[in-house]
Amino acid sequence: EAATWTYLTTVADALGVILIAAAGNDATSTPYYPAASNHVIAVGATESNDTKASYSNYGSWIDLMAPGSGIYSTLPDGGDSYGTLSGTSMSCPLVAGVAALILSTSPSLNPSQVEVLLEGGCENISPQNPNYPGQLGAGRLNAYFSLSPMATFGQQPLAATLQVFPNVGDGLFQIKSDRNFHEQLAVEIYNTAGIKVDAVTLPAPSESGLIELNLRERLPDGAYILRFSDKSGPLQSVRVIITAAN
Repeated sequence: EAATWTYLTTVADALGVILIAAAGNDATSTPYYPAASNHVIAVGATESNDTKASYSNYGSWIDLMAPGSGIYSTLPDGGDSYGTLSGTSMSCPLVAGVAALILSTSPSLNPSQVEVLLEGGCENISPQNPNYPGQLGAGRLNAYFSLSPMATFGQQPLAATLQVFPNVGDGLFQIKSDRNFHEQLAVEIYNTAGIKVDAVTLPAPSESGLIELNLRERLPDGAYILRFSDKSGPLQSVRVIITAAN
């Protein structure tokens, strides 16, 4: 079964089809197909408090989670009635909807790039699920962050506004500020789980006000939070997406 699904999903991926599947409702870590196949985004279910839904499957093969309990929907009774349903099949359409929104803004993205944005925008729900370390994928779906990879986190900038562009890039970014710095900028780099993965010190901007930040060889594809500071203290946090060039 796994080999058959792998063949089918590989062909679909090569044709540019984005595949998103429910992870199953057996409360097990056993891979469930087609969700566990290559090139398929496997979606588990969460409760409203971001804990794993009791019925949801889990495991290292899960890509991300989305709300799945008590979701208002049409009912399959042959009529036009509505009601609430629960299951990973209710989580999956939420992810598909956000994927469609991403493509509506950037229709040239390929399936891997859309997956990077979906997973990169997820909220870290590890603290709410201490019994499932590394088994709930990238976290819980967040449409805003997936659609706005440049969204800032936490407080507003304390001393300056920093812009990092392009907002989705292959690792070579430029930084622009609304003020002239006369000292070096420190950048701490965190993954979406909040773990510090790197740190760099940048020179003061050139006369054009631009600083180049090259992360091509330092980090793999994914979403990261860049936390800038100078000698006066924290400045701003910016989310960036690193993805392979087309």
